[in-house]
Amino acid sequence: MRTPVQRRITSTTTVTLEPVDPKDGIAGPLIAINWFNTRWTWLYTLYNFLAAKPLAKIGGKVFLKAKLRHTIHGAADAGRELLLVVQYPSGDAFLGLLANRLFQAVSVLRVLAVKDFSFVFHNRQDNQAAFDIKTGRYAGDKVYAVHHFRSPDPLRKGLSKVSALAAASKISLFFASEKAAVVLIDTGRGRRQMMPFETHQLLIFEGDRHAALEDFLTAPAYREFSAHLQSSYIGVFDRIM
Repeated sequence: MRTPVQRRITSTTTVTLEPVDPKDGIAGPLIAINWFNTRWTWLYTLYNFLAAKPLAKIGGKVFLKAKLRHTIHGAADAGRELLLVVQYPSGDAFLGLLANRLFQAVSVLRVLAVKDFSFVFHNRQDNQAAFDIKTGRYAGDKVYAVHHFRSPDPLRKGLSKVSALAAASKISLFFASEKAAVVLIDTGRGRRQMMPFETHQLLIFEGDRHAALEDFLTAPAYREFSAHLQSSYIGVFDRIM
């Protein structure tokens, strides 16, 4: 996608997906990074249940859902209670979901249930050829850490080094992505508003023990990688899906 993708969602609202770098455009599936707190967890759970069918209908799939255990590093306002990573086959598919009347009705529950909502589309940057997508509640024995940050350098520039550092500590680089497109909303009032987002670049690490993840992320080698970032937040998460 080298030009913005746009669709009228209701009679008064138009949503546009705008590439961060028009020269590169957006290649392949789009990865939605949802980063947020909840007002009422039960209401958000109900929203997830009701939204699952229209999401599946357009080919969207949940890759990972995780809940914060505790923060390792970063400002409190950069952290969130929940991370939800969803794959969409294309920008058009996402806009088709927004235009779905059932999904629009169900989304009222999400608006009521969440706060401090951050949303942006990423492109995956690690070497995984495909998502390991499992449905239902996660029943594995792995633990996870999330590092989101802003950097003037493209994520790929330091990715091999980070992956090697993780492997040396018996930690896996589970997922890596960076912003590819922002969502602009026009409600017919003459200007477009961009959905806010915190997660410019994102790394997710997988390990066997929380202590091992923390040791890796607080070790001098990883602190050296983090020292030159413009902003940085690191938290340990429990995987839900």
